[in-house]
This record gives sequence, C-alpha cells and structure tokens, in this order.
Amino acid sequence: LTGLSSDGWTDDTCDGPVNATVRINGKTFTADPAYVVSTSPDWGPSVAEGIVTLYDAIEGGLYTAGRRTKGTTDFSRDIYPIFRRMTDTQWVNEGFFNTNGWGSPADWTTPALRRKLADKSAANRAWRRKIFASFRNPDFGAMEPDLVPALYGDKIAIPPNLVQPRQWLAVTPLQYAHLRAWADGNFTDAGESGAQTLAQIPAAQQPAALDKASFGACLGGAFHPGIEFTWLSRIPWIWTNDMRFASVSSEPDYTDYGPLMTQAIALSRTGPLSKLGPGSIGQWMGLPWHSDSASCRSGYSLATSPVSPTFWPARIPNQVLAEEDYEVVMDASRSLADRRAAFERRRGWERFVAGPTGQQAINAMITDWYKLGVVAQMPGPKDGFFPTTMKVESGVGFAAEPAFDYGAYFTMPQLPQFPIMIGCSDDNSIRLITGNGDESEFWVNKPLARPEGMARDSAGNIDVACIDVGTIAKISPRGFVTSYATGLGTVVGLYMARGNVLYATDFSDDGRVFAITAENTVKTLVPAGSGLKRPIGVIINPVTNTLLITSATDGTVWSINPLDGAVLSKTWITGLIAPRLMCFDLRQQLWVASAGQTAPPVYRFDATGKRLPLQLQGIDVHGIMAVANDSRNRLYITNPLRNLVVRITMSGDVGTAEPFAYAGPNPGGLVFNG
Repeated sequence: LTGLSSDGWTDDTCDGPVNATVRINGKTFTADPAYVVSTSPDWGPSVAEGIVTLYDAIEGGLYTAGRRTKGTTDFSRDIYPIFRRMTDTQWVNEGFFNTNGWGSPADWTTPALRRKLADKSAANRAWRRKIFASFRNPDFGAMEPDLVPALYGDKIAIPPNLVQPRQWLAVTPLQYAHLRAWADGNFTDAGESGAQTLAQIPAAQQPAALDKASFGACLGGAFHPGIEFTWLSRIPWIWTNDMRFASVSSEPDYTDYGPLMTQAIALSRTGPLSKLGPGSIGQWMGLPWHSDSASCRSGYSLATSPVSPTFWPARIPNQVLAEEDYEVVMDASRSLADRRAAFERRRGWERFVAGPTGQQAINAMITDWYKLGVVAQMPGPKDGFFPTTMKVESGVGFAAEPAFDYGAYFTMPQLPQFPIMIGCSDDNSIRLITGNGDESEFWVNKPLARPEGMARDSAGNIDVACIDVGTIAKISPRGFVTSYATGLGTVVGLYMARGNVLYATDFSDDGRVFAITAENTVKTLVPAGSGLKRPIGVIINPVTNTLLITSATDGTVWSINPLDGAVLSKTWITGLIAPRLMCFDLRQQLWVASAGQTAPPVYRFDATGKRLPLQLQGIDVHGIMAVANDSRNRLYITNPLRNLVVRITMSGDVGTAEPFAYAGPNPGGLVFNG
C-alpha cells in the first residue's frame, strides 16, 4: 500500500455502461445506454444530501457552458435545500453542529428562520443580502477562507497558502446565481413537491427523477479526487442536456496516452473522456478507496479549528452523536444538565481506526471498515429540549471505545487569521490587534488575575492562563468569562489540541504539566518530582504527535507522550537560554521564544529538533515571551520590555524585525482568533 495510488491493488468498486433491449409485441427496441457506478460505502445514509450534490455539479457545468439557463428562482426548489443541508450536516461534523446545528443562531430548519429565509419583502432585503455575502463566490477570484460552506476544495493546500482560492469549496455558479436572485428578492415559492413515490410522478418525468435521485445522493465536491465521483462531472461536453453521458463504450480504454497525463490530454475531445467505458470513472479515484476514506477528514489543523473545514462529512462522517450519548439524552430520569452534556458531546467517527500516522489509519480502515458505525435516523425526546429527530452513530462493531481519539492523522497549523489577542499581565487586560496593527482593549465581563498564555478552542473561545490564581479563564467570543481547572499552580503555557484537550504548564521549580478535557477533567501528565524545572512553553509536534515542553531553568525542550505523560526525552533540544513559548509554522518549523538578553530572541528548529540557521536584522527584539505565525509565515512576537508586538518577515534564513503594534502593558501570550 503506497497511499492513494497503490499499484497492484484491485478495488471492489466499479463502473461501466449497461445496455438493454426491450421487446414489445414482437418489436425490438434498443434503449439508450445507462451507466452504473458502484462506490465506496455511505456511512451517513440518513444525511441525504451534501451541501453541493453531484447533480448540482453537473447542472452547474451545463449552466456555465450556456446549455442550461437559470430560469426562475424558486425558494423551495433552489434556495432552501442549500440551507437545510447545512443544518443537516450537524449530525456528521461538529463544526456545522456549532454553526448551524440545534440551538445555534443559524439553525436554518427552525420555523422562524425558515420563514425569514422565505420572506421576499423589501424590509428583509438587507438581511438576505447579508446572508448571501457569507457565501464563497464560485469564480474564485479572491481568497475567501472565512466564507461558507466550511468545506475543503479541489486544491486544498497543506500547509495552506494565500495564493489558491480553490483550497475551499464554493456552491456552483448556478446555485450562486439563484442565491443572488434570492438576495435581491427575485424569487417565487411553489412549495415542496408532494410526490413521495416514483409512481406519483408522471411517467415521462420518471427517468429524469431517477437520475436526479441518484446524482443528488452523491457529493459534488471536493474533487480531491472525490468520494463517489470526480471532477469530470463538471466537464459539460461529456453530458447530454438531460445529464446522460454523450458517448459510452462497452470496452475499457486501453489507449497509451504517454508517460504524463497532462491537463490538455485529459480534457481533449479525443482523450480519455471521449470514450467512457468500464472503469472510466474509477480510474481517476483513490486506490484503494479505503485510503481516501481514512485520510480525508476535517480540521487538519488546530490554529483555527480541529473540526472544520471538512471534506465529505455526509458520506464519511467526522464527529457524531454516539449511541451511548443518545441513550442518555433519551433517558428522562437523568438530569437535564446530563442530557444536554451528552447531546452536545460529539465523538470522532473514525476514532476506532485513527492513529498517530496516516499509514496506521489507512491500514486499520482496510481491515476494519465494516465495523464503523452508520449514522442512522432515530426518534428524539418529546419534551421540547432536544430535536424530535436525531441522527445517531449506530451499529458499531468494535468491542470497546479506544483509549484515545487521534482525530485527523496529522495536525497542521491552519490559515491563521487576524485579529491577534494578547494577555497583558500588568493591567489584567486582553488586547485585540487587527491586521493593520490597530490596538484596542477587548471587553470582558470579569477581571482576569494576571493573564499569560492563551489558546483557542474549536468554538472560538479563548482560554487564558491566570497565573495569580492557578486557573484557566475561558472567554467567549462576546467577552463573557468563566473559570475552570483550578489548582494548576503558577500556570503560564497553554496549547489547545484536537478534541479541545488543553495542555497547561505549571511554571514552578518543581513543575508539572496538565491535560484538561472539555469536560474539565484535569490529568497530571508530568507530576512534581520529575525533574522538570519551570516548564513554560507547550505544543504538539505535528510530525511526531509528541508533546514538547520548554524548561526555562535548564534551557531544554522535553518530549513526552501526550496520552500518558511518559517522558520520551528530557534533552530533545538543549542549549537554550531562558526559553519561553513556542509555535510551529506552516512549514512545520519550530520557533522557540527566548527572554534572555544574551541569547537569540528566537530559535528555529525543524520538526526533528535540528537547529536551523537564523539571522535577524531590524529593531532589537531581545526579551520576548510568545511567538505565533500568520498565513504568510511571518512571525509575531510579544516584547514585554517594549510593550510591543513585533513582526518578523523571513527571506530565506534572514528575518527582518519591525514594530507592528502597541501591545498593552507587559504583553504575554498571543493567539490568532480570526
């Protein structure tokens, strides 16, 4: 097995034409050929449609080619399904659960929001246009990572960059045109179709209805390469106007197209798309299918969210409501708090096969794919506190829960976006810095007790180490503060890992390291007496999946197992002077801040701990506390001696330091919160 193109494998998916002749009263009729594609499993059958379906992709290609017109925009046919699908995705992805799920401000299936979506009045136009503006433009003329849908695109880049807008999926050009018409109030609403069975549809319309049902049940992106179908769905000339292949062959295409399949060859009218026959779809897909199913998940990077964007959650779920939690929700004898906590808990669907490396996950998927749960529709409680219908992970074939949910098989910093938030320990404030360097104080409803290290969870909350009281303060996006995880000593360094597991350091001579779950369970990973002196920085190595900790006293970086705290090395890096907080950049290089006056203000290493050359020029930046990088791999450091945020722009091994923003009095930890 070598990944997505594994030579020697024969997959158990297939595709090819089907021919038929019909004899009626002695006459023989030859039917137009059909085409059948047998795909990899659908583990989310209760989530009927993806946000962009295969039908949308094909129709969008025909529309772009001028072979289909937009026609009248109908709310129930063209608009509401997009919003309904976004909310339905809550059952297979926690990011959509947070943004569009039950109880969220954008649960589009609530009667009130559905009415507002359908309201075409002039008074509602500004709101409709605001919602329309949240959708990514399918012309991909600009970088729009923050817009919807929160799905990876055909050209997902890992690490992400600022030059390829197609890293994220957009609705199709036709869907976008309908949304624009809706935003302007140019739409009708004929209501939902009353047909529940094929027999209720006129016979002449039944073939098209069958095709639409099949295409609608498959995903229309991202085609990287795809899960059931691939990018050729968007090529208009291979389709007839009624969405059938224009030309099919009963024989496989054995043409030798040369050593390199270029775009020009692939799209040529005499190339491989001109004679679609047995295997013509599957040849563009991952081999074996298990590899893509195990690899293409959600939230590959932690800087923004461990649960989004995502690839194909409607078919390969990411995070699910487990049957065990569903049973708690349905148990009316349990407290409402327990039931709500169970409902809000989402577990990694691939937790049973996930591992610290991609190869482990793929191998486990090959052998155990049939044991993974299927997201099935189940009745909900009738007490009004929860949805009346739920979609639940069911039929799991594994004997026990895994000891740890690894999530996506590698962690990668996702596109860090402004603003920056900074903890200032002299006045107990949180400062907000925009991309232009403008500084303001972020309002919080309670005072903080000397804020230092900071981290961000998947819901956009900021966790702050409050050094004077040994607790963590969680700040909501609106500035409301709650405290948790008490008794952490002189807590300074924080790092948020997958599953909202927070790692924290006790900056004392007999230091400790803690792992804190989202349920506020505190586990001491490195106890007192281990020899770790004044631990401060903490971070997960995205390559080795080990936890790294800086020892300010010894000038070392320890490497430990993030699950059980087993010490792997006390000298993974040595020779540092007054090391402080750390970050990994988009190239998987480790940066370690230094507060020393005679040391380099920041050190640079590769993911194996090998020191890399670094020459700094520009302003003096000695005595720094924290370091973070943006999507252009520029570094931002807090300098408590000058109360500044300093930006370092790299060119090869040379970094130029320049003042970026006033940071408030005695700035410490910083985190991107865009």
